[in-house]
Amino acid sequence: MKQIFKNAIILAVCAAMIFALSACGQNESKNPPKYTLYCGLNDKIAGRQVVSIEEAKELARFFITENGCGYTEYVAYGGYKSGDEYIGNDTLIYEIYFAEEEVVKRIAAEIQSELNLNPILISEGTTEYQFSEQ
Repeated sequence: MKQIFKNAIILAVCAAMIFALSACGQNESKNPPKYTLYCGLNDKIAGRQVVSIEEAKELARFFITENGCGYTEYVAYGGYKSGDEYIGNDTLIYEIYFAEEEVVKRIAAEIQSELNLNPILISEGTTEYQFSEQ
């Protein structure tokens, strides 16, 4: 019984992964693009954070999954210099694999618009990957 339950869970996880990869336009290459979004949470008008990290995460997750992508989410603190002023802010970071560039740009635009953020940094790179096997 325990083995049947274990096999059912593995099958469900595999099916979910296959669905997620195909929905986000998986590339057959072993070097697919990896996009990373850096979403500084300071409001572009107020110059400070006006929405909680939890609220921002909920909204960003919605836009990413609505566009059919999977993601890995990190919460960080970042900063930069603007003139003589140092500006720091809570930052949400999303790694997205197997997505088309237009989809990632749309996700960034939706998050930026809805949270009234300064531009979101989009980093693109490639990576080799493999899925673990039993």
